[in-house]
Amino acid sequence: MRPPEPRPAPPAPSTTQLAVIRMAMLAGVLLLGAFAWWTRRSGAQRATDPEFGRILGVLPLALGVVALVAVVLLRRAVAQDRDPARGASLRLIGWAVGEAAALTGGVGYLLTGNVTSYLIGLAVLVFTFVGLPLPERR
Repeated sequence: MRPPEPRPAPPAPSTTQLAVIRMAMLAGVLLLGAFAWWTRRSGAQRATDPEFGRILGVLPLALGVVALVAVVLLRRAVAQDRDPARGASLRLIGWAVGEAAALTGGVGYLLTGNVTSYLIGLAVLVFTFVGLPLPERR
């Protein structure tokens, strides 16, 4: 029995597709922030103990440092790689790290009322978008 033929590599996502993915990431983070703001505004009580609240306050900053390192390394890898599909994957990885920081900050804001953690996470997400920009249109 012969081994199966290798499949051709899938095509790289277009710049438009990547832009839609970035908009969806940002929209999800902004919706979480709006929900947290609305919940806090309605007078909801804090849902966490103070120790967990401190962890949720520091976690977006720690993920921000991870995102900074990831952007520097991924930006270098994208510049050296000529494969558009791989470049798109590397960009998505970097954006996902930024989104993780933003979502963690949003959860911190929702549970503790600390808006600073949300704003830090949102800034990290924007930083990853700027640090790993969309590829030029083909």
